[in-house]
Amino acid sequence: MLLCLASALTMLVACSGSGAPFGYDYESIDTPPTPTPTPEETTLTLSTTTVELNAAGDAQVITVTSNTTWSVLPGYDNSWLSVTPSSDGKSLTVSATANDKYEPRSTTFTVETTDKAVSTTVSVTQAAKQKVEPGGDDNTPPSYSRKE
Repeated sequence: MLLCLASALTMLVACSGSGAPFGYDYESIDTPPTPTPTPEETTLTLSTTTVELNAAGDAQVITVTSNTTWSVLPGYDNSWLSVTPSSDGKSLTVSATANDKYEPRSTTFTVETTDKAVSTTVSVTQAAKQKVEPGGDDNTPPSYSRKE
């Protein structure tokens, strides 16, 4: 009986390979698991979200800071406004044609990261064309001369 017990023990050690119990690996105890990297949070920051342009036709540059690529979404009134990203992706230029109306005009556009994780809306207002009163733009009354 002692021989059977010794044979069984030898077989158990031989079948498990390292002398460790079946399915147990001593190396995994000593080596901590490799952590899964946490994905970096997507960021998008604009130097301003409010643009005010003069009536004559104007442009303003907005600085863009992001850890990923971004784009300007369509949908703003591009009949008078253009939004052009720089080739290096660090800024965009907001340009307006002259406003020939006597009322200010406004629109918004959205900048969004390519992964759609972050977006920012920019409001743009362009001043109205100035009304010129009789007498000139310095508001002096006109002078009239009478012929006799």
